[in-house]
Amino acid sequence: MSWFNKAATIEEPSALTLAEQLAEIEEQYRTSERAFDRAHRMLFDHAKTHPDGRSVFLNGNLFARIAAMKADPERAKLEVAQAHALTRRNSLLAARAALLKSLGVIR
Repeated sequence: MSWFNKAATIEEPSALTLAEQLAEIEEQYRTSERAFDRAHRMLFDHAKTHPDGRSVFLNGNLFARIAAMKADPERAKLEVAQAHALTRRNSLLAARAALLKSLGVIR
């Protein structure tokens, strides 16, 4: 395989019906929604006890710290976890909407 050739992948047709796929995606969506809520709650709890010092207003001017993400690595990890959970949740929400559209439930 070279840099310019794609690996040959054969997609197998899904054995599940659209309704079964929808049920599976909705279950995954509920799980990802709970994961996003948990990640958001952890970030919120951390923010309550550790104020964000990345930027500050002083006399009407906004100042931002240089290398601010290195100042609080725990906050950085929590923000990344929240962003990943949000991305997963949104992708499942889009897949759910596409399935609902193909089933004719929504336009």
